[in-house]
Amino acid sequence: MSSYAFWRSKVRQRLQDPVEAEILAPIKPPHAFGTKRPSLESCYWETFNQSNVDLIDVNSDPIVEVTDRGVITASGRLHCLDILALATGFDFLTASMLAMNIRGKNGTKLEDRWDIKQDGKGTSTYLGLSTAGFPNLLFPMGPQAPSALGLTPQLAEVQGDWVAQLLSWMAKHDKLTVEPLLEAEQSWKEEVDRAARTSLFGQTDSWYMGVNIPGRKKQPLCYFGGVNKYIDELARCAESDYKGFSFQ
Repeated sequence: MSSYAFWRSKVRQRLQDPVEAEILAPIKPPHAFGTKRPSLESCYWETFNQSNVDLIDVNSDPIVEVTDRGVITASGRLHCLDILALATGFDFLTASMLAMNIRGKNGTKLEDRWDIKQDGKGTSTYLGLSTAGFPNLLFPMGPQAPSALGLTPQLAEVQGDWVAQLLSWMAKHDKLTVEPLLEAEQSWKEEVDRAARTSLFGQTDSWYMGVNIPGRKKQPLCYFGGVNKYIDELARCAESDYKGFSFQ
């Protein structure tokens, strides 16, 4: 039995309505199991067995209007509500940085450098820690590192140690600025894209790929090549006196 089939069998045991059960735990998996985080819960599925709870599948009957009485879906049905709670999701990894109005050389805005519109070039980094044209901008736990796929404290410590070693190396060699070379950044972006193509994560529409934001370019925002391989890449860069970076 597959992991999804096992999960589905356990969920459907807790649901009384077969129609709702098929919506919540369909026979055909909506995506590869594990490429979206299975939620931890307590008594969540039993909620749908209550007489005062209705389940509306907005994939087949999407919301078209919100009124003072409730929500109207494409079928024309009004769903009367006293309170409407909106689960809007979140803009993963890039939003906080873009909100800071960071500017690099010649006043270039990070939001222009990272053109994340659907037809744009997308986010581009070197080792998920820096981006060309923005000297001394180092961002641990940023995009194109395995930021959401490992233990956050562990990866933050690994990246933090690497940044501290880089700064020590710069001080020793009387360097004041550091930024990645464009070719190094492009090479890392290609590696991030390659890892996504060989992973089920890359085949799934999720916040890992940025597509939970309307109009957003679909691209891997995490490095799916593995935490160990990523750590090896950091080590190789340091051992080569930070090849791929330029210093002044």
